[in-house]
Amino acid sequence: MNGQIGAGGDRGPDAVMIHRGVADDLQIITSLFDIKMALVADEDALCTLRELQTLTKVMAIVHGTMYAAGTPAAVGAQLLFEKIVKSVRLTHCTQTWIASSVDCGRTMLPAACAVPCAFVLAEIIRSSVLCSFEGVAEGRMDVSFSGPGDDGWYTLVVADNGFPEYILSDEDDENEALSMSVAEHIVRYRLRGTAERREEDGVTWTVRFPGACAD
Repeated sequence: MNGQIGAGGDRGPDAVMIHRGVADDLQIITSLFDIKMALVADEDALCTLRELQTLTKVMAIVHGTMYAAGTPAAVGAQLLFEKIVKSVRLTHCTQTWIASSVDCGRTMLPAACAVPCAFVLAEIIRSSVLCSFEGVAEGRMDVSFSGPGDDGWYTLVVADNGFPEYILSDEDDENEALSMSVAEHIVRYRLRGTAERREEDGVTWTVRFPGACAD
């Protein structure tokens, strides 16, 4: 019967088609954000709309990539993360020229972890673009993902060469801190993993979570 979960955890073609429908619906919502932002002049409101649009785009990218791959149980991290990095940078474009690299090899991201992991990646990238590279002419950002290791856990590392001494000092910065706390909340309570932030020649985030995060 189509749509049933087999012994290996794979779903039938019905599940793949669901991803297409969800992706299409989310693209419509993303377009509505564009229309709304064209009518809004307040910068704080625009920032909030961009944040919401970023997360909506990320969900659309995840479901669209899973539909295109035809593998509902997992998704190739390389293509998925490349799309997310590009999307977030374009949504939150600044005057900083940022070179980026994504190295995931052939790692497959379990479907149940795909959306929360994508959210975390998007929030970290957004923070780097808007905070670490603020007022900088150019910078670099490197993303790597591997797993599962011997312990069954996956590891996501996002490193930039921005300003690690960046200090939260005003209302906008506090909003950025709130976004990052949401990302850490997702890591801890949704992915059941850990998140570590190091400041050395830039900012490096190391996120680890088990492949059985949704069990």
